[in-house]
Amino acid sequence: MDQQLPAPFAGPWDPNEFRRALNRRPEHQTPIPRRGDRVLVRVVAFEPLADAEVLDVEPWDTYGDHYLWQVVKRPDGGAERDALGKYVMRPADDPWPWLLLATPWGRLTIREGRLLGSGGWWPLDWRHRWYPVAGGARLARPIDERMAA
Repeated sequence: MDQQLPAPFAGPWDPNEFRRALNRRPEHQTPIPRRGDRVLVRVVAFEPLADAEVLDVEPWDTYGDHYLWQVVKRPDGGAERDALGKYVMRPADDPWPWLLLATPWGRLTIREGRLLGSGGWWPLDWRHRWYPVAGGARLARPIDERMAA
């Protein structure tokens, strides 16, 4: 009998939710916390959120992180290069930096959780923000208490 391999993204999320989570409109983007700020964190999907302190934020000049910087494309789809042959870069429309957090489990480096119930860091006001869900987006407030932690 053939074994089934697990899906690349396990969980109850629709692939379109991933696409929308990576390309949020500016009004739905979460402000990036700074050192010393408090956030919530979840390591395992749908587990309760825990309090965490931001110890550090990925430097904004990390040009190799495509979630912070993207290569400018020419009209033909190729990469734009400058006079020296280097790629022309632009900041990502919806940056997604790594944060170093002090958590109940010790220090943890993690990106923002952008899907309801997913692992990652969460803003303190996460219940009042819009999140992508199958068929659109919705306010998180009415979610069930199992996820509300």
